[in-house]
Amino acid sequence: MTRFEEYQLLYYQKELENKQKMIEELVFENMMLTRANVKLGMENSRLRAKVCSRDFSRNGIVCISELL
Repeated sequence: MTRFEEYQLLYYQKELENKQKMIEELVFENMMLTRANVKLGMENSRLRAKVCSRDFSRNGIVCISELL
């Protein structure tokens, strides 16, 4: 193997390591965003249930629970 080939191999190995790190970071970020999305979905459901259970005759809010 020539010196150039060795450097080329080292370069591509380093590139692969960098890509692997980037993938790991993206997987972690995706996991965190998924958790946050689940929490927001739960909060959204809770708030919708709370709004639909109110007495709407006093505050003018209209709620059709079938559409929510």
